[in-house]
Formats: sequence, structure tokens, C-alpha cells
Amino acid sequence: MPVFILGSILGGFATPTEAAAVAVAYALFVGGVIYRALSWEDLYQIGVRTARITGVIFLIIASATILGWWMTYNRVPQAIAETLLAVSENRYVVIGLIVALLLMIGLVMDINATLIILAPVLAPLMAKLGMEPVHAGIMIILALNISLMTPPVGACLFVLASVTGEKVEAIARELWPFILAEVIVLLGVAYFEKMTLFVPHLLGL
Repeated sequence: MPVFILGSILGGFATPTEAAAVAVAYALFVGGVIYRALSWEDLYQIGVRTARITGVIFLIIASATILGWWMTYNRVPQAIAETLLAVSENRYVVIGLIVALLLMIGLVMDINATLIILAPVLAPLMAKLGMEPVHAGIMIILALNISLMTPPVGACLFVLASVTGEKVEAIARELWPFILAEVIVLLGVAYFEKMTLFVPHLLGL
């Protein structure tokens, strides 16, 4: 399965979403044909559970999209960005402010809405700071992925709650040490460009 997923993405044959679909088809084939461990009843239960989880996630995304529209209409992200970036002209301070901005906005907005709104605002600034586009993209995506686990609009929290049956609050309390570790990694990615771009450069990006 890792070969199918990573091979299709790095080979340019499929997007991450399409690779996920290929992985599901492969898992169904292995589980149903090779190991014969999946029955029609199992598939029905899997479909019902998937529909429930997906429904919960879509409700969250819909609510976050409404909030994102309101914030966009009132130019809230742009105002926050301009305020933070006017604090200093130091490259490292500005990078830290961008990281803080991404983490704060990610608390209350869906990742897709945040990308659409903030990427055009931050891209020219990052270019002026001398950041390579790949480096800037990695930093932005990592910061917004962390926001997927932070309340109140952490989509992954609600997925975990649906799968495990635990309350979102209980899951969030246990996640903070991991979130702190990821923030430390994010700062490393933001400030140590050569380390961050080592693998992309090996792949010719």
C-alpha cells in the first residue's frame, strides 16, 4: 500500500486524493479476495460508519466555511496579517509572526479556506524575505495541518471522536504534548531552510 500511495504521487500518476482512492481499492482487493476476511456485511457496516463520519466532517467544514466567508468579507485575515507584519522588518521576527498568524487563524478556520485567503497575502511577503516557494509551502501546510488537531475547528479531533467514541474535550487534553512537539518541528522547518529543503532538492524540486 505505501508503494501504491507514494509511488503514484511521486510518479505523477495521481493526486493525493486519487492515491487514497487507489489505496482503498487495493485494501478491498487484499481483504476480500486474497485474505477473504471481508464479507458483504462487513462492507455494509464499513459504508454506514464511513457515511456517519463523513457527515460529521462535512458539517464541521460547512460551519467553518461560513465563518471563513464572514472573515473574508470583513478582511479579518488581511488586517491581522498587516498588523503583525508591521511590527518588525527583521526576517526571523517576521517568519515567527507568520507562523503565529497561521496557527491562530487555523484555530477558527477550515484549512482550505485559510489557504485560499492567506496564501495570496503571504506569498509575496515570503518572496521578499528570500524564502524559496517550496520552503514557504512546506511551512504553511505544516502549520495548517497542526490546526487540524486544535479546537474548536480541529477536523481531525471530530474524526477521532467519531471513531473512538471519546469526547472531543478528552482527546484535545491528551493531544497537547504532541501539538507542542509539532510546533517545535514547525519552528525548525521555518528557520532551518537547508534542513527543510534537503529531501525536496534530492527529488529535484
